[in-house]
Amino acid sequence: MRRKRRDSGRKNDAWSDLAGRHGAAVEADRKGRAKLVSFPHGALEIVLDRFIVSTGQTSQTFTRVHVLYGGAEDFRLKVRGRNPFHALAGLFGVRRVELGYGRFDRTFFVTGTDHVLSRSLLRGTTVGQMLLEDPKVRLEIKRPGKRIRKAAGEDVREIQLYVPGLVTDVTRLEALVRLCRETIDQLIQLGVARTDSVAARLQADAGRGFRSGG
Repeated sequence: MRRKRRDSGRKNDAWSDLAGRHGAAVEADRKGRAKLVSFPHGALEIVLDRFIVSTGQTSQTFTRVHVLYGGAEDFRLKVRGRNPFHALAGLFGVRRVELGYGRFDRTFFVTGTDHVLSRSLLRGTTVGQMLLEDPKVRLEIKRPGKRIRKAAGEDVREIQLYVPGLVTDVTRLEALVRLCRETIDQLIQLGVARTDSVAARLQADAGRGFRSGG
């Protein structure tokens, strides 16, 4: 229990420190510890939080940075570290996106709905380079949950970056936020994402209490 309290304290300091550096809003838990940090990015809102995956007997904490945006196209993408099982993916009909860049292709297993857009986002770009600098990061571009789509519209998409564990290093947290920012900016440049505020749509859905960090 002592270790858990120390970890929570480090998280609180690091997350609050990061928020202070960027003028970001902090949402605290009942004990006053930062549990969610919201960074404005134009009309969009980049959110730092955490989630826990439980199997019933064990659980795994993940640190996550994510942003909701209006999708001009239904583009979806997954980038995750390669493992031995990925060699068998083709047998199950999974089509891998090959970037043609040896180091990236050796490090990550990429799948996406549009191979040309996937390469444009990842090959020789700041996004691709930042992923190589922290290969434990998983990147997903996907449809958010049904409740959010119902409140904000079926065109809403979400960028999620997450890493195993509770990140308490400010430099790494800052890099994750920057990677999220670079990803959404590049999607906008590619014509895949729009710049209108999804958070405003959620707030307009009166009485539902939706939030992009939820």
